[in-house]
Amino acid sequence: MSDTTPKPEVTRPPAPEMEMSESCPACQGDISVRFTGRRATSICRKCGYVAHSIIHQHDGHIVFEHVVRAAA
Repeated sequence: MSDTTPKPEVTRPPAPEMEMSESCPACQGDISVRFTGRRATSICRKCGYVAHSIIHQHDGHIVFEHVVRAAA
């Protein structure tokens, strides 16, 4: 008897849209960046630091404003 149940597709996370070397504020490791609208999510491949940023342009340069969150 054959199993005809469809198997779920294995999906990989999409490739990062931008790589920045030695840019992690915590360990100076390489980070991968994904963009969503005017926001960016950066993940350090060395230490796992995650940062959320708001993006805008200033004088032809892309500016990342980090959103800092803390809990006490």
